[in-house]
Parts: sequence; structure tokens; C-alpha cells
Amino acid sequence: MTTIYKYALSIGDQQLVFMPQGAKTLCVQVQDGHICLWCEVVSVNPPVPRTVRVFGTGHPIWTEAHSYIGTVQQGGFVWHIYISDE
Repeated sequence: MTTIYKYALSIGDQQLVFMPQGAKTLCVQVQDGHICLWCEVVSVNPPVPRTVRVFGTGHPIWTEAHSYIGTVQQGGFVWHIYISDE
């Protein structure tokens, strides 16, 4: 069954998010003060780890084997979000 899942992200250089294999990233936005990632998933697929990286504007980045998801503003900060390719 295909559905949309939401994943809360933390601020930090790198984090692992477990999501069903083949998950398609849709968008990243701030909801109730938290950065959230929405993905279209096939919920019966086995979970796999994906690396999510969050970089602030002006900070060094490393994005090899990662795809850009989007940019969000939270308070006075601007964050740029990347996710590992499967």
C-alpha cells in the first residue's frame, strides 16, 4: 500500500532515518517548530537506513551520494537538507 509518511528531523550534520525501501522524498518543511520530511512509501517494503544531512547557510557541506531535498527557515536560521541516494 502506498502512503505518505512524515519523519521529524533534528538539527545536526548527519542522522539516520529508517524508511521503507524505495521511499520517494516529497518535501521538507517546518511544522510546529520542527523540521519534517514527507515521503511517499510502500509501507510493506522493508525499512532501510537513509542518511539525512542538515547544513546551515555559510557552513561547509559534503553531499557526495546525496540529493538535495529543500531549504527551510526556522526562527532566524536557514537549513539546507540532503538525503542519501539509495
